[in-house]
Amino acid sequence: MTATTAIRALADKRDFMRVPEVAHLCAGGETAMLHSHLEALARFLAGKSNGQGGRETETMGLLERTRASSAALFGVAAADIAFLSSASEGINQLANAVDWQPGDNVVVEDIEFPSGIYVWARLQQQGVELRVVNQWGSEATLARLADAVDARTRVVHTSQVSYLTGRRYRLEDLAGVTSEVGALLAIDATHAAGVIPVAAQHADLVVSSCYKFLLAVHGAAIFYRNPATLGNLEPRSIGWHSISGEHSVTDPTAYTLASAASRFEAGNPPFISLAVLDNALAYLEALGPERIEQHVLALGGYLWDALAERGIPLLTPRDPAQRGPNVCFRWDDPAALVAQMAARDILIWGDSGRVRISFHVYNDTDDIDRFLEEFDQLR
Repeated sequence: MTATTAIRALADKRDFMRVPEVAHLCAGGETAMLHSHLEALARFLAGKSNGQGGRETETMGLLERTRASSAALFGVAAADIAFLSSASEGINQLANAVDWQPGDNVVVEDIEFPSGIYVWARLQQQGVELRVVNQWGSEATLARLADAVDARTRVVHTSQVSYLTGRRYRLEDLAGVTSEVGALLAIDATHAAGVIPVAAQHADLVVSSCYKFLLAVHGAAIFYRNPATLGNLEPRSIGWHSISGEHSVTDPTAYTLASAASRFEAGNPPFISLAVLDNALAYLEALGPERIEQHVLALGGYLWDALAERGIPLLTPRDPAQRGPNVCFRWDDPAALVAQMAARDILIWGDSGRVRISFHVYNDTDDIDRFLEEFDQLR
């Protein structure tokens, strides 16, 4: 390793739990947590203890601040962002709201996260055809996905960055496919948001978990619905958060759904999770989204080349424009390699016949070299 090829961590490793002691290369599964999250939680708890005034100013202020930060990350208006319990919940909101007709079809890929397949598979009971595009085992292509779309396609659902292979799509390219037939484009941005730009305006619906590259925790997910195409989409469940205006005791059954995406928030959002997300988004913004993308792509290229030199069967494209923060390769026993690496204080992720190495702001080429040194001894 020479000074000219070394890539230093973009953030101070000491800002994170566990990162100074281990090679933390599993952000695609669980990221290391910021120490400052503890302070953010303390601030939230202190505000919650301040009665009605604390609720109206501090707690609700947290909600709107995090909504605005999430919207800025996606390049959309804050009014079009809601916070749900998970990305899966957001996908279900769309699947359960479309007026399906027998003969309609939905297009997904075999490399999609399971929740992004099961929700559509259930619709087969209503006569909806689920078309699964085979992308596993070969380089995923937009053309293969486009070939499955026709005039009866109602939804194309895919991930901006695949959890399984690391393949990356441009949302504007996907929109070009769906717009030709008037289909809706639903995107899971979980493996992009926080490290790769998410041009949400090109999609009709975007969801993202927050416990991976957004450096936050479980319990909250960002939900975007495009007001131009899904502005009238009705939530499958409603509550007092979904409503515009005040509740009337004299007419208790009357209500008007909010025009904003908050109509999908039936009750109080997960404030503790949002307190962590608020802190995480501020941290990422301070580092700079463009710098973060360049950093993870540079680290991915470094590892990709090293694995290719060793003859390892890679699932992720080499072209930086076609990959995100993950580099994935085939492996016969992923669980064994994960365990062997963990015993050496190297954290990676593996299942489904592949191993995934993921990068974030706290990683550097020393982490990769440490992995490669042990990998060479184990294989």
